[in-house]
Amino acid sequence: KLIINGLLLGFHDDALLILKNQKCLLCGLLSFLFGHILYITAMFRRIENFESYLPLFVIIELIHFTVFSIVFMKYLLVGFKNEMMYYGFIYGVALSLLDSFAIYSLCMNFCYQNIILLIGTANFNLSDFILAYHSFVKNIKYGNFYLMTTYIIAQSFIAIGMAL
Repeated sequence: KLIINGLLLGFHDDALLILKNQKCLLCGLLSFLFGHILYITAMFRRIENFESYLPLFVIIELIHFTVFSIVFMKYLLVGFKNEMMYYGFIYGVALSLLDSFAIYSLCMNFCYQNIILLIGTANFNLSDFILAYHSFVKNIKYGNFYLMTTYIIAQSFIAIGMAL
């Protein structure tokens, strides 16, 4: 149910992005944020004995979040205006957590399901980076094609990885 509702929130965001205005973009960002929170919750529920390995997760998240912060500041910060910077950063934290749970799951159980999940979360990062860069910093040639390709891979791989 969590994954299906996450997918539905993603489709809701897609519909809002078609309208191409700032308020719709913000609502879409919130929709995606809630969808990612549902994905994070679903991934967390799959993990057994999480408390025993919490330090490992914290290390993974700190490394991942540091890399995210550097990329955010280097490539995206210049394009964000006022409150969008904060929303983008909060959204990035959720993406970082989602990716960290996928990395953590793969470290704890190296199996094809977790590889598929990691490919899905990595594509979400790429898709959202393309969206932010294309929308706020500089137009990317074939940007919409790259955006939708990585987005479809992300949604598909997360859904398949969680269903297996």
